[in-house]
Amino acid sequence: MGILRLDKFIKFGWITAAITGAGATILAIFSMFSETLIDPFGIVTPWSMIDGLIYFSLAYGIYKKSRISAFLAFSINCYVHFFSQIGFIQNINFIAVFVAFIYLQAFIETVLYHYKRKKTIPSDSAT
Repeated sequence: MGILRLDKFIKFGWITAAITGAGATILAIFSMFSETLIDPFGIVTPWSMIDGLIYFSLAYGIYKKSRISAFLAFSINCYVHFFSQIGFIQNINFIAVFVAFIYLQAFIETVLYHYKRKKTIPSDSAT
């Protein structure tokens, strides 16, 4: 497994987080202009702009190959789409599972990236 493959999954992770952030931000903007302060689906409020900012910052962190950002993106996604809906198991859809898989891959690949990078850097004690 080369560095090029690792970069591919990391790239998928930050692109997915950026798309998620853009979607949350766009829906929050639409909800601000509606009369009832909810979107047509009834799930977004203007406070969802914070969710968009969180996902944008996580996308930047994954882009910079941060293991913490990749883990947070995966865990937030799992909490929002799986654990909060444990009683409503029929509401879990394919897209939520697919996005969780991408975030999990990004987390695994950032850990492997840092492991391989640390392994290839020579130590200073060899002098």
